[in-house]
Amino acid sequence: MAARKPQAVQLPPPNHHEQRRHIMQALHRCIRKNGYAFTSLRDLAEEAGMSASHVRYYFDGKDVVLEYYLEQFIQIVRNDLDEIAELPVEKRIVAIADRFFGERVTRDRISVLFEIFGIAIHNKRMHALKVAHDEQVLAIIQRTLAEATGRSEADVWDESIGLHALLVGLSTNMLFNADQTLAMGRRLFLQSFRQRAGLPGKESDAD
Repeated sequence: MAARKPQAVQLPPPNHHEQRRHIMQALHRCIRKNGYAFTSLRDLAEEAGMSASHVRYYFDGKDVVLEYYLEQFIQIVRNDLDEIAELPVEKRIVAIADRFFGERVTRDRISVLFEIFGIAIHNKRMHALKVAHDEQVLAIIQRTLAEATGRSEADVWDESIGLHALLVGLSTNMLFNADQTLAMGRRLFLQSFRQRAGLPGKESDAD
């Protein structure tokens, strides 16, 4: 009797979510090194350690990877802000400053994000994601300022817009001014927020 051939072992497919995340992280490194415009699908595949066709199995082109990157970033911020919104006002103000200028933030990550934000201007889906992101950040600033001052959210609208613009401006300026640090941005934003909220400054707010 002829010997039976051993059956091939069926390996489980790679984790879809983990592979997409791996490709997304590779795109981050590509943008950080060369910029998105100078990154091809082949570059992305090489950075991820796979073939271009393998990348296409998970994403229909590098633009879709970019959309996924922005979507994941915004979801993380949304989850963080939902938790921060439950804090008492004074702790909430500090937590907002820490979320955008704290230990989890790096100059490289800000650089990549602002390049993506620029691309979002002409991409309808990414534009909508960015608008929703800005609205949520502005909303928590507005709500916090209203609670701190005892005024209505409508009455603190202008101050809220100003604080949001300051947050964005400090983040952007850091990309072009080597002397500005994340700690400096945190201190300036926190001081301005506390001042508009009618709260006293603290020594711990310093760099």
